[in-house]
Amino acid sequence: MRGAVARRAATIRRAVPALALAWALVPARAVAQTENVSVEPLGRPKMDAGVVALSYSSRGDSVAVALANGKVRLLDASGSAGGRDLLGGGARLTALARSRDDARLAAGNERGDVQVVDLATGAVRSARIGEPVTSLAFSPSGNVVAAGARDGHVALIAAASGDVMGRMRAGHRKAVVHVAYLRDGETVVSVGEDRDIVYWDVKRMERLRQLQEPEPLIMSATGTPSGDLLFVGTEEFQRPGMGQSQPTYRDGVRVYDVSTGAPQKSFDLMGQAPIAMAGAPDCRHVGIAMRDRRGSTLGIFDVERGTRVYDTPTPGKAQAIAFSPDGRGIAVGADDGTVQMMAVRGVLPRPRCVADLKGTKFALTGLRTPLVRASRRLRFAVLDLDDNGVGPDVARAIADQLSTRLGLNPGVRLVERRRIAAIMKEQNFQQTGRTDAQGAVQLARIFNVQKVLMGAVAKLGTTMTITVQMVDVETAAIDGSREVQCRACALEDLTEAMSELAQTVVSEPDQSVLNYPEPPGLRLDYPRDNVEVRTNSIVVRGAVEYSRPLEGLELIVNGRAVDASRLVDVRAGKLTRLGGDVQTFAFVQEVTLTEPVNVIAVRALGADGNDEQRIVTVRWSGTATPAGVAATPGGPPAGPGGAVAVAPAPTPPGVAPTPPQPGAVPAGGGAKVTTMSKTIAPGIGLAELESALRSKVAPARLTTIVGKFGVDFASTSDTDARLRAAGATDAVVQAVRAARKAPAAAEIP
Repeated sequence: MRGAVARRAATIRRAVPALALAWALVPARAVAQTENVSVEPLGRPKMDAGVVALSYSSRGDSVAVALANGKVRLLDASGSAGGRDLLGGGARLTALARSRDDARLAAGNERGDVQVVDLATGAVRSARIGEPVTSLAFSPSGNVVAAGARDGHVALIAAASGDVMGRMRAGHRKAVVHVAYLRDGETVVSVGEDRDIVYWDVKRMERLRQLQEPEPLIMSATGTPSGDLLFVGTEEFQRPGMGQSQPTYRDGVRVYDVSTGAPQKSFDLMGQAPIAMAGAPDCRHVGIAMRDRRGSTLGIFDVERGTRVYDTPTPGKAQAIAFSPDGRGIAVGADDGTVQMMAVRGVLPRPRCVADLKGTKFALTGLRTPLVRASRRLRFAVLDLDDNGVGPDVARAIADQLSTRLGLNPGVRLVERRRIAAIMKEQNFQQTGRTDAQGAVQLARIFNVQKVLMGAVAKLGTTMTITVQMVDVETAAIDGSREVQCRACALEDLTEAMSELAQTVVSEPDQSVLNYPEPPGLRLDYPRDNVEVRTNSIVVRGAVEYSRPLEGLELIVNGRAVDASRLVDVRAGKLTRLGGDVQTFAFVQEVTLTEPVNVIAVRALGADGNDEQRIVTVRWSGTATPAGVAATPGGPPAGPGGAVAVAPAPTPPGVAPTPPQPGAVPAGGGAKVTTMSKTIAPGIGLAELESALRSKVAPARLTTIVGKFGVDFASTSDTDARLRAAGATDAVVQAVRAARKAPAAAEIP
């Protein structure tokens, strides 16, 4: 490859002074924006020798720079000056690689040495392969280094000891341009200047198969971080013809499917030589450091469409390029020692490449940056998409697929779409067949979600356009929209299109989200789903238990927040806050029903942000209780919004859990419902009182509530001791002794 580059350099040696001036005049913080990718220049640290190779850390926060004077310097990815040397100098370096776990770094030089640096201790192990090193790659485990040599062989080196484990020959007749491990860790693929692409069995040190690139000259090669795609930069030299003073070049990139070895796509670089390339972690873009007679250019190409989406001139003669594994950074190194750092948006890592590069039928037509960051505390509702010429069944199926794809994200919590459809029908949300942003917000509040997705599917000719908007329920503002177009799509194309679209809606969760414990255990004893009552109020009761402290509870009735407990009234917005380090809590509350079909949502929130939610539907078949008349004889008066407070606590010891109601229908519907003619507010339970005491409820409030509702247990010296242990004052204990005996929650149907 060095011979090919040197030959081409003779033609492009003359740098245009105007280009250098143009680079100098680029604003320091200018942002280049395309339909998919935005790039923002950061810093341009200057090294004391020419840059040979670059490698980002797995987190994308640092860049290792291999220099022509034998040094390897570690820089901050922000582009700030400084850094530290990992290797102090020596023979000219020619290749660089970093293990996936950031434990080791390998550098190869023109003398044939491979130096492996332990990044934790700084220890260096050296191996001699006897020929100038042209390419390096770590195995997925980081324990073995594959080294491509100028004479065409590939050596395997033990990273811990520096021992040469073996050599794989009889593959290339010229220098190895690129070497990489496949994801199985048992196969290495190498690309040579002789145009051969060779697959090697690293255990048997044997060649598995061999392909040949048809273009006459290979300039560079690289792969995607996932190892699914291989990019080969090629050039065809044409001598000057009659009337021509300069030779011409046809430069391009061919994309291969690594698993099959089949070429997938190629695109033209318009006469700019691909000096170095770096595959982006989204499997869709590739960064190319290019040179021609005008100078050096960084180009970012959309591989699926074969188009250039971004380019900018770079200082000096570009010789190396690297994409960060998280897709947020790109760096270009030049022969004058300049390292240009840039921040990138719109490149989202993918664990596997799924696009059909032979002719992808779908394409995202806007930014790929996710609209929202994944969080375990974020709940979504995906509404049906409006039908603009595709038919309601197709629009509904596309929304179902989008919901399914979003549901695969561990940071997304979705409301069941079947339940949403039932409520939209029952409460007349879609009388016109469509839901606007305000209607979407109203519906989302009923289900107690934070974000709602709505949109439309339109068809013009054979092209289907799917647009989704994200609406923030708290502010009723539209956070943004994303769009995908699909041409002559079959059902399987729509599945992949929705997978792509889902990645632009919600980001992949970070490690902090994945490390959450199991969500709080939330038990809703009553009402059962789809129960039918004849009075306009119902008692909600249950309990929550969590391995960590709880922050509080939310009780939402038809989108309206009420106190989640009759004992606790410290509500901030929707949340009924619990005091102290409460980990178990029982709740009882009487709520007012206002619709023929009512939605009750109970949500438990941990102090760490983890949560769980239960939703039930209650059918009200009676008439409203006249104003001023208590809904329940002997029960508490209605509170704000028609709700009466009731409190927390697991089922009291010795009391059996509430048995299933006769004829009750589980979630998901059914024709038969349980009919209740009245509701009865239960007495305060012992565990309920203990929970309230641990949550620091004021003694005066407890004595008042106990006098109003009574208690469901007999007051004894043992119960007195339990209450005092939970923090009860003498006044609370006396109030319990004097309270009337009332039915327990488990005794009320």
